[in-house]
Amino acid sequence: LPLHSAVTAPTKRDEELVRQLIEQVEEKNRQIERNKNELDAAVREKSKMDNEMRQQIGGLQVSLDENRKEKEGLQHERDVERRENEALRHALNDERREKANIIQQKEQLQHEFDQQHRQKATLEQQVE
Repeated sequence: LPLHSAVTAPTKRDEELVRQLIEQVEEKNRQIERNKNELDAAVREKSKMDNEMRQQIGGLQVSLDENRKEKEGLQHERDVERRENEALRHALNDERREKANIIQQKEQLQHEFDQQHRQKATLEQQVE
């Protein structure tokens, strides 16, 4: 056979090889399309999960802010109560000191009364 006829006339085997190559390329293209679709679906799912996560984080941030404000309010109330208790403690101590002074004055007056009573009794005995 001349060289040009061998190049131009494909054999049955050549046609079969070309057909197999075309099928392999088409199968590879289908696989690439499936992979692309799976990847697109995975990206959409991740995006959806990211959005949900952002919403959850936003909700948690709101809760955190509310808890912080509540804590600050409770701290303020505790500070007010502490100051009130301190003032009451001072007032109670003042009252205790005042009561002790009154008791001391009463004892002093009782002592003076008893002393004057004894002097009176002594004077009455001397008059008799």
